[in-house]
Amino acid sequence: MSKTTQELIEEARDKWIHKLTDLSRRNNLLYYRALKSGTLELIDVNPKLFNALLQGKSVIINDLFPKEDNQINPEIIKQINSIYKRSISNLEERGLRTLFLAYGMVTWTINDRGKSPQSPLILIPISVDKKGEIKLSRYGEAQINPVLLYFIEKEYGYQITPEQLLNGESDIAEDEIPDIKNIADKLTEIVKNIPDFSINQSSAILSNFAFQKMSMVQDLRENLSSLLNNKLILALAGDVLAQQSIKGDSTNIDPRKLDEINPDDEFLVFDADSSQQTVIDSALKGCNGVIQGPPGTGKSQTIANLIVTLSAQGKRVLFVAEKRAALEVVKKRLEQKKLGHLLLDLHGSDISRKIVMEQIAESLTLIRNSSPINADAIHRRFLEKRQQLNNHVKRLHDKRKPSQKSVYEIQSEILVFTAEEQCQTRFRGNILDKITANVSEIENLLIELNSPSLANLFLKQSSSGWLSMNLSSREDALKISDLVRKINQTLQNQVLIPLVNITSHYSITSVKNLDSVLFLLQTSNRIDRYLSLYKSEIFNQNMERWIEVLSPFQNAESARIFQTILSLLNINDYNLSQKVSDLLKLSSEISQTFSLYKEQIFKENLEQIIQDLRSADRSFFGGITNLFNDKLNNARDKIKRLRFSDHASDEDLIREARQAVEQLKK
Repeated sequence: MSKTTQELIEEARDKWIHKLTDLSRRNNLLYYRALKSGTLELIDVNPKLFNALLQGKSVIINDLFPKEDNQINPEIIKQINSIYKRSISNLEERGLRTLFLAYGMVTWTINDRGKSPQSPLILIPISVDKKGEIKLSRYGEAQINPVLLYFIEKEYGYQITPEQLLNGESDIAEDEIPDIKNIADKLTEIVKNIPDFSINQSSAILSNFAFQKMSMVQDLRENLSSLLNNKLILALAGDVLAQQSIKGDSTNIDPRKLDEINPDDEFLVFDADSSQQTVIDSALKGCNGVIQGPPGTGKSQTIANLIVTLSAQGKRVLFVAEKRAALEVVKKRLEQKKLGHLLLDLHGSDISRKIVMEQIAESLTLIRNSSPINADAIHRRFLEKRQQLNNHVKRLHDKRKPSQKSVYEIQSEILVFTAEEQCQTRFRGNILDKITANVSEIENLLIELNSPSLANLFLKQSSSGWLSMNLSSREDALKISDLVRKINQTLQNQVLIPLVNITSHYSITSVKNLDSVLFLLQTSNRIDRYLSLYKSEIFNQNMERWIEVLSPFQNAESARIFQTILSLLNINDYNLSQKVSDLLKLSSEISQTFSLYKEQIFKENLEQIIQDLRSADRSFFGGITNLFNDKLNNARDKIKRLRFSDHASDEDLIREARQAVEQLKK
C-alpha cells in the first residue's frame, strides 16, 4: 500500500531531524569535557564582576580572575585567545556564533557503561574585546540548552519547553541575571525519575558550543502543517505527484520578451545580462531553480537584484547561505545602493533582540521620511532608447529577399572568406530582385569556377606566363595555339626522340617531358666538369667515406694544412688504389687528431714536448718533485692550450703527441 502524503512528510522529517542532531559523545553540549586550550572554567572569580557580566556589563579579565603577584595566570590569557580565535573561525567559515558561557552543569547516569553525561544548562552569548585590556561582555539573550531538552525528550520521554523553566518566556533577557536556582529546581522536579540527575549551579565555563541546528529541528517539529502545504517539501520527501508538478512548473523564458517589460515594473539596481534577467523573471513567475556559474559571473549580483525586485513587489525574502561570506557579499552590494534598510541581518556577529528592534525602527524611520520619486521622464527616455535598440536588432535579424537570410547571417558567412576570396563587386537594387530562381544555377557556376583548372585563370593566382598575355580576339588565340603546337612538335622530333634513344642505350631514366630534359642536361654538364678535374676512376670511389673523412677540413686554415700534407705525400696518380687507400687512412687519422687538438699542434716541436713530459717523476714523492719541474709544467701547459679539453693524463698527452708525430712522418 502506498504511503499517504502525511506519512511521507513525517518519515522525511524524522530523517532530516536525525541528520541535524548529534547525540553522540562528540557533542560537547551533552558530553562536555575540559580541554587544555579550548575551554576556560571560571573558578574563584570576583562574584560582583561575575554578576555584572551576567547582567550584560563589560568586565576586564584582569579584574575578574584571581591574581598572584598582582598578575593573573598567563595560561588564562592563552585559553581566552584560543577560544576567541576558534569562535572567529566558526563565524567567518560557517556563519555560526559559538562563543558561550555555559552556566550550570547537568549530570546523570546512563546505562551504556560509558562516562556519565555533562551537559551545560544555560548558554549565555559572550563577546571578547581585545582592544587594550581584554574584556568580556554578554550580548543577546541567554537560553536553555536545546540539545539537553531534546535528548531528555528522546531518551526519557519528558517533553520540556524553555517556557516551562523560564516562567513563560522563551529566553532570558539581555540585562537579566539568569535565576539558575529556580531553573535548576524546576528541571530537577520534572525529571526526578532520571537516575542520579543533578545540577552543579556554580559551574561556569567559557568555550565554543554549536547548537544552531537545533532551531531547524524545532521548526521541523512544530510546523508539520506548513510542510504538508509546501509543494517543494513534498517533492523532496518523495511525493511523485509533487515532483511531476514542479517539473511542469518550469517555463522557458524568451529573452526577447524581457525588452518589453514596463520600466514601472522593473526594479533592477545592478546591470544584468539576458541570462541573469531570465533567472530573475523565472523566479518572479514562481519557478524553482538553481543558479549555476563560475566565480565572477554575477551570481551574487543576480541575487541582489532579485531581493530588490521581490521587496519592491511587497514580498518577503529569506536569504540563507552556508557561509557568512556569501551573506556579506550580497549585503554589501545592497548597502552600496543605499538599500541596506531592506535587510534584517539575523546572523550578525552581535545580533540580539535589542539590535533587531533597532534595525526595524531605523528602517521604518528611513521609509517614513523618504519622499516619493517621479520617474516618468526618465522612464520615457528609457523606452525611447530601448525601442531604438530593439528596432536595430530586428533589422539585423529579419529575413530578407532574395536570399531569405538576415544581415547577421550574411555578415557571418562573409567573415569566413579569406582576403583573396573577397571581391569588390556589389549587387544592388533591381539587380538583386532578378536573382530569384537562378540562385542555384549561379551557385553551381561559381563552384565550377572555383575548380583548380579554372580558379587560376580567373583569380590569376598562377605563375604561368600565359596569364599576362593580352589576347584581343579569338583569331589571336588560335594563332598562338598553332604556334605552340608547332614548337611542341619540333621539340618532339629534334630533342625528345634522340634523347630517348640515348637514355635507353645507356639505361638512364627515360625522358618524359621538358623538365626531365633539363635535368638530364644539367647532369651531363656536371659530369663533364668532374671529368675535367678527375679521371673517370673517381666515380668508383667510396665518396661517402671521403666526405666523412674530409669534413673536419672545411675551414680555410685546416684546408690549407691538408693541401700541404697532400703535396708532401706527392700523390699525383689517383689511379693507384694503394696510394688512395693510404691517403684515406692518413686523412682519417689526421681527422681524429683534429677532433682533439687545434691545427697548430702540427707546428709545435712535438718530440721536445714528449721528452719533457717523460721527465715526470713517477716515484712515491714524485708529486712534490714535479711541482718544481719547469720543463714538465711548460710542456703540459703548451699542449693543453692546443687541446680542446684539458682533462687528460700525462700518458694520454704523450700518446696523442706521438700519434701526431707519426702522422707528420707519413
